Amino acid sequence: MRIYLLLLLLLVSIHDTMADLPNPIFSELAFIVNTTDISSMYNIIYSTAISVSCQDFQAVRLTSREYTPTNRVLLNFGYGCQNTTINNIHEMNYNSTNITAIQNMETIALVKRGVCNWSEKISVINSLSDTNYLNITAAFIYDNQTYDDVAIKTTLYQTSTTFPTYPTPLPIERSALNMTDNDLTESRIGVYFVPYKYGNSLKSKLNSTYDATNPAIRTLWSITTYFPQDNPSEGFIGTIRGYLAYIIALAAIFLIGIVFLRWWRIRRLRDEIPNDPNDTNAIHLSQRVHQPDPLPVDIVNALPIKLYEPGVSKNINCAICLDDFVLGKSDVRILPCGHGFCVLCIDPWLTQKSTVCPICKWDCLPTDLRQEREAQGSTSHSDVSNSNAQAINMEPPVPEDSMTTVTQPNVNREIHEASPPVETDQTVDSHTIGTALSISPRENEGHESTSTNEKPNETDETNPPNQRQGEGTFSNTTQP
Repeated sequence: MRIYLLLLLLLVSIHDTMADLPNPIFSELAFIVNTTDISSMYNIIYSTAISVSCQDFQAVRLTSREYTPTNRVLLNFGYGCQNTTINNIHEMNYNSTNITAIQNMETIALVKRGVCNWSEKISVINSLSDTNYLNITAAFIYDNQTYDDVAIKTTLYQTSTTFPTYPTPLPIERSALNMTDNDLTESRIGVYFVPYKYGNSLKSKLNSTYDATNPAIRTLWSITTYFPQDNPSEGFIGTIRGYLAYIIALAAIFLIGIVFLRWWRIRRLRDEIPNDPNDTNAIHLSQRVHQPDPLPVDIVNALPIKLYEPGVSKNINCAICLDDFVLGKSDVRILPCGHGFCVLCIDPWLTQKSTVCPICKWDCLPTDLRQEREAQGSTSHSDVSNSNAQAINMEPPVPEDSMTTVTQPNVNREIHEASPPVETDQTVDSHTIGTALSISPRENEGHESTSTNEKPNETDETNPPNQRQGEGTFSNTTQP
């Protein structure tokens, strides 16, 4: 599980790295056009040339021409949604779109975010450009939300462009990739996203291009884009090489993930097979810990041995010795589960250690023999338990040297003849009788028999008087 979390974090970090869209720099330049004199050229106002940089400038969609700095005339397209017409464009740009000088130049559309999705905006821009010869090759989509911490840096234009670096990544909420209305998948023109502060400043400049006191003179604005790259001549090819590294990294992580997934599934399968109560061939190993469970030799010999070829076994190498099977040479013993092993490896395993497959834990012992073996095991276990219980309930033994036992049947006869029957209401068990018949020799010494049917000088011939202590017999006569 930890491995998958690490892979997920790695993917997220790569995604965050790829989420940083190219950060361009824009240069602005104003020029004046005389609408009444078609032959006159435009006049550049060099004092207005500036370079603008901001971390929020994002290149959403790029074409190969975007890496070549190109001057484009800025046009206001409002929201640029489906209801936008060419008359709206003429009105918002004070009929600047009809100027002949502009029609011969590339243009860039300024549209505001909102009302419709980005794909609709780009579609409307392309449609109006094609039908009215506006020659639009790029679009600025500026945000409709404001952020206080957006920093826009403006410097005087220089021939050498310096690209700034930023210590922290762009906030997620300001990234064009995380905006829900950004549904662009492809575009034939370059698409840039800029913050509201910059887009609104461009709109203000466009509104100041028309002077009612001198309507023939128009002040227009040209926008040029620049990108940081080692070799500008590579253009779009350089971008492809940059993203190729990310693609290779993702492919490597994907392959590693597949390997770990297969390993995890195999382990889970091994864990689940012994714990399946419905599988009669499954063995609960927890009940057989440290208990050898060999397979009978005749059953092992009955398992087929085949020369290895594709399809003979599920595995291509022996899981015990880890050697690969050689096609047409290796003798492979096939278990009922379909896994194969070297004969010299699997035979000792089955006959000395266990009846299960080393890979999937499939029990090779037939079901009837397994049930018989388990029944024998439970019976032996029950016998051991009963013997333990009897050992626990037994009374402490009485030493032999402190007892005189009755060993002959005629002694019992003499006891019954010498002693009158005793009436009692209680039943005396054999254990109590045996205890009563155990008479210590020390207690018998110096005492005479109290029996009324005493027969002097009569002894038991089968038990001589000189018998060893501890082996004396019970008698109704007193020794002389």
